[in-house]
Amino acid sequence: MSIEGSRRNYSWAAFLIILGVVLLLNTTNIVGWGIWIYAGRYWPVLVVLLGFRIILGNSLVARIFQMIFTIALTVGVFLVSYIQFTAEPLDFLPESVNSWIVEGGSGILNLEVESVEGNYTISTEDFEKIEEISLDMDLGAGVFSLMEEDIEDLIYVNAKFPKNGQEPSLEAIQSDGTVDITFTSATSKGFFLFSNESSYDILLDTTEYPYDINLNLGAGDGNVILKHNKIKNLYGEVGAGKIDFELGVDSTPTGDVRFSVGAGKLKLVLPQRIGYQVEYDLGVGTIRIDDQDLAGVSGGRGKYKSTNYGETDIQLNMYVTVGVGTFEIERE
Repeated sequence: MSIEGSRRNYSWAAFLIILGVVLLLNTTNIVGWGIWIYAGRYWPVLVVLLGFRIILGNSLVARIFQMIFTIALTVGVFLVSYIQFTAEPLDFLPESVNSWIVEGGSGILNLEVESVEGNYTISTEDFEKIEEISLDMDLGAGVFSLMEEDIEDLIYVNAKFPKNGQEPSLEAIQSDGTVDITFTSATSKGFFLFSNESSYDILLDTTEYPYDINLNLGAGDGNVILKHNKIKNLYGEVGAGKIDFELGVDSTPTGDVRFSVGAGKLKLVLPQRIGYQVEYDLGVGTIRIDDQDLAGVSGGRGKYKSTNYGETDIQLNMYVTVGVGTFEIERE
């Protein structure tokens, strides 16, 4: 064996193999892509690994120790990230350890900065002769809930966001009979390697005005429950995050419905009474309808009709595009 070959350090090779395994789990939908948002917060681990290499030198014992340490630390980062991302325990770890990680490890594993809270509203009294409402929401990497309730305003937002960030923006203008409401989530001030999470509790007033709703989520997590407000057009876009839509009979969209999923997941929950037709464009991800994966049936482009589509007076037509993520329809 040559001197050069005997001095090879396989620590970085082990590091790349672990990254490759995680990417493989992402592309096979075993682990969601959102895990990278959590793993990315532990980027200082790379500095630690580099420092150990400099300190320990290049002896045989040092290289063996470096490789073991690299594997242990990298696997540990992804295990912690998985638990924090899914909030699900790992069976081979004690319950106390799982709980400790989810809760932030007594502050050691919680890298979030100090947060502030703000309330934002759009008042009904600011407008006259409202005929419909257009709601456009860009939620970035935040965590949010969107629900309906009898409130005094058209929309109410309770936001929690990093103290060093740019606060959210809620604006509205009226054009003829349409009120255009735009919400933009908090953003970072200056340069940050990774964005900090924000959370938003959003309430819509239960009104007789029909809504056009456009939701755009990056790597966050959202829950939408609208059972009574009338919806005309509905658009939902997910990057690496996750959104659950739960609609009622009264809120079934009557116009254009489009969903786009990149590497994340979007689930639509519908009442039994609603018949639906899905026109889809599927990449390497998954479309799961009625406990059936369309990827295993036809894949690519196609159409799917629910068994009750021609038998009910409430029909929903939608267009869905999926990259490497998952789109799912469930019944209540």
